[in-house]
Parts: sequence; C-alpha cells; structure tokens
Amino acid sequence: MKKNLVITLTLVFMLSIVGTAAAATTNPFVDVPANHWSYNAVKKLAAAGIIDGADGKFNGDKTLTRYEIAVIVAKAMGKEEQANAEQRALIEKLAAEYKADLESIGVRLKAVEGNVGQLSIQGSYLGFRYQRTTNAIWPLTAAHLDLLTHYNFDNTTTVTVEKEFQAAYKTNEYTQAWAGGDQDTDFETLCVDTALSKATKLTAGQFTNRPAYGMTYIGRMRGARLAFNGSHKLKTSLAYGQVYDTDRYYLAQVKIDKNYTNAALIDTRMPYASVDFTYAAFPNTNIKAAYQKISDWKTTSGTYVTVPASNFYELGFDTKLGNNFTLTAAGVKSSAAADNKSSFAELKYKQSMFWAVPHSYDVFVNYRKVPYNAVIGGHGGNVNDFYGDDNNSVNFKGTTIGFHYTPKRLTQLTCFYMLGKAVDDGADKKIFRTQFDFFF
Repeated sequence: MKKNLVITLTLVFMLSIVGTAAAATTNPFVDVPANHWSYNAVKKLAAAGIIDGADGKFNGDKTLTRYEIAVIVAKAMGKEEQANAEQRALIEKLAAEYKADLESIGVRLKAVEGNVGQLSIQGSYLGFRYQRTTNAIWPLTAAHLDLLTHYNFDNTTTVTVEKEFQAAYKTNEYTQAWAGGDQDTDFETLCVDTALSKATKLTAGQFTNRPAYGMTYIGRMRGARLAFNGSHKLKTSLAYGQVYDTDRYYLAQVKIDKNYTNAALIDTRMPYASVDFTYAAFPNTNIKAAYQKISDWKTTSGTYVTVPASNFYELGFDTKLGNNFTLTAAGVKSSAAADNKSSFAELKYKQSMFWAVPHSYDVFVNYRKVPYNAVIGGHGGNVNDFYGDDNNSVNFKGTTIGFHYTPKRLTQLTCFYMLGKAVDDGADKKIFRTQFDFFF
C-alpha cells in the first residue's frame, strides 16, 4: 500500500513538472536550444539552396526562436518540388516538429495533419527471410507479415492494433519442443496512446517496450507506460506491468528450473518494471540509460519460480563521426551471480533510409557478448539492427558484419554474417541471414 502511494505521488509530481515545462515551450518566441537537431537540418537545406533563412540569409551562427525556424520551414515547404527525396524527408521532419508554430502562421500541413477519426494502416511490413545457422532454432526460410492498424479518435488519442503472421517454408529445424508447427499468428499490440499534455504521453494495454538500446529487453508487455519529453535534451519513460514474450525468455527457459516445462512458461506473465532516459549531450551524441526489474512469479500449475536475476542496468551512447559514420556502444549488468554482463559496440557507414531515399545503403560491423543472464527475453541484445523476427544475439559472443540496401522507397534488403561462439559452452556459432522487406 505504501509502495503504491509513493509511486502515485511520484508520478503526480513528475507530471506537474512536465506540464509546467510543456506550457513554457508553447511560446513561439522562445529560443530553440543551440544543440537542437533543427539547426543541422536547416543548414543542410540551406547548403542545398532550398532555403535562405528567416531574414533572407541563414549563417547558422546564432540561435533562432521557434517562430523564426517555422518561417524557414514554411519557405522550404514552398520549394519542396525542388528538393530530392532525402531533402523532402528532412522538410517533412521539420514540419512535424514545428507543426503548431506553422499552424499559428497559417501554413496548412497536409503531410502532418493526421487522419482524425479515420482508420489507417501504417508502419506495417511484409518480409521474406533465409537463414543458415549452426544450431537452428527457427525455420531457415520463412515469410513474415506485420499489420499495424491505427484508429485516431482525435488529435491526441489513438488506438493501435498489431497482428503478426508467420509461415515457415522449411520446417523441422527446431531444437525447442515448444516451437512446433509451420505457421504462427500473434497479436503483438492492442493499446491506446493519449497525450496528457504536450510533453507527456500515456500508453496502456499491450505494446512493445524497448528501454535504452534494447540490450536487455525488446518485446511485448501488458501494462502502462508514461513517456515524458519536457525538454529537447532529456526524454524519460516509466513502464509497469507484465512482460508478454514468455515463449522467448531465454533466461527463464534455460537457467531457472529444470523441473517445470516450457508449456508452463508460455502461459505465464512475468512482473516487470522499467525506467529509461535519453539525453542529447551534444548535437550528434546521445546517452541512454535504463533500469529494468523482473520479479518471481507462479506458473499456471502453481509452481513458484525464482528468477536468477531481478535487476538489470543498461548504459550506452551513440555518436556521429563526421558525416558518414555512426558509433554505438552499450553494456548491461544484471544481479545474477555469474555471466551477468553483456556488451555491444558497432561502427556503421552511411544510413539506409528505406522510408525516403532509394538506393541509400549502410554497411556495419559490430562485436557483442550477450550471455543468458544479461537479458530478460524478447529480442534483447539486438540493439538497433533490423534482424527480423528471430533473436540470434542471445548466448552469442563474436562479430557481425552486414549491410542494408534500399532498392526503391519502402523496400529494404538486409544481409549479415555472424561469426562467434556460444557464451555458455564455447560451441561455434555461425549464422548467415538475408531478408527482403516491403514497408507500407
């Protein structure tokens, strides 16, 4: 009772702070912080000759108000037909950021108005994958369809339903008794998102949670999440409920108790809580941190299960190196007695922008060590790479090299090769994956 009271009072206090910060940012004549990403975006458009600034000239040597940047964006929107695909995507991103300010000066935003009261299917994809691995867990060849449907009640509230379909073209490649059959369907998401203020959003229901870089957990949960965006530099979220991807808990599946079955695990919901922070330390550098906690629970048969690790701490950063390189590094430490640390480092060249730029690509190389006891489950350990549905990263120590390529807008080819060993027994692990995805 006391714990619930403390949590409630804490949330009320944080909401009051965020609400005050949100009210302060509504003034269009407040300066945009000097390290905000908008300045780099405007510089790129100015260098391309798309815009020339609010006063006829943009030098990038002083801070501007939200109103001044909105005027610049409005001018860029008027010259959008002169822009290439990448520049148009940048203009649309700026228009979304300064939507309220543009509307206040009478600019009609067709791209970001939203379909209030309308049903839309956005953020969905259809993918085909082929994989060869030394120890097959999932089908080597499969198709994956993910349908994400949104219903907008108004400008602040949206209901989202996500349905996932999978079909295996080559079966009998499983080593887990619970992963049977060659077809699978799941409800990934059924939730409502609503804006409590300009800076605060509440998500409730069943949804995907991905604190920090996803080293500990990327997967479904049932419960609620509060996201705070009170400033341009610091973002925070709090989540509480039950994690839902119990059929993929490598931690529980392998390390807890040999006496209960995987079938019992599938029917359980593990108590879970998380808090994460993203801090824009510099214009091109982010620092992320997260704390996640799981608790002991009972299976459907009444067996009490004690988890080997209940606390997980994650810390990492990503930074731009020049114009073309991105460096990302992250690590996790759990409260398990052994094998409780994971690490990840990646260098990426360029960026495949399937959402906007045909023929864009990136090439990456990374190293990771992810023992069972350093992840909760889901797709934890994958960080930012689009690896598809399976998690190849858990119990892996080694190197991955790969690339993404966008043949045409809203399509992407992904190929990677993983070479390393299993963390627990040192067995060789070699994984090759190629997949092609259509986004809509």
